[in-house]
Amino acid sequence: MISLFLYLIKDDLATHGLEAQWGSGLTDDMILQPDAKGKIDDFIVMDVRRELIDAPNPLSTYARLINRAIGYLHQGRLVICCSAGVSRSNALAIGLLTIEYGMNFEAAVTLVKEKVPIADPSMCHLRQIRKLTLDYCRRIDRPRRQKDES
Repeated sequence: MISLFLYLIKDDLATHGLEAQWGSGLTDDMILQPDAKGKIDDFIVMDVRRELIDAPNPLSTYARLINRAIGYLHQGRLVICCSAGVSRSNALAIGLLTIEYGMNFEAAVTLVKEKVPIADPSMCHLRQIRKLTLDYCRRIDRPRRQKDES
């Protein structure tokens, strides 16, 4: 964790919740809001609250968001934000770790749960992310970031 409730997963990837939520333990004084440049602690903010519902989403939605996240990573450090920082943001981080960093799915889930104590991605998101990453890794042959299991 680099600042209150901004959880660092990799040097250039973090997750955060933008709303006080009973289930996450977040209160208003713990919420970090983007600055005038749309950043938190020099991280580009990717707010997925309106784009990813907390239920199964089409694979195309996950693919679009992960591709956007990859674009942001090429510009700098990224923090993926949802309401509580518990499920949606961490599910997308898992997808990003598998697609962009070349981690296997189980290792990505383990890393996120180790680095983000409140992480509890919904099974509906994990099933879709697993499908997407398996399909993506089979079909796409493009350079990825250096493979890293940590």
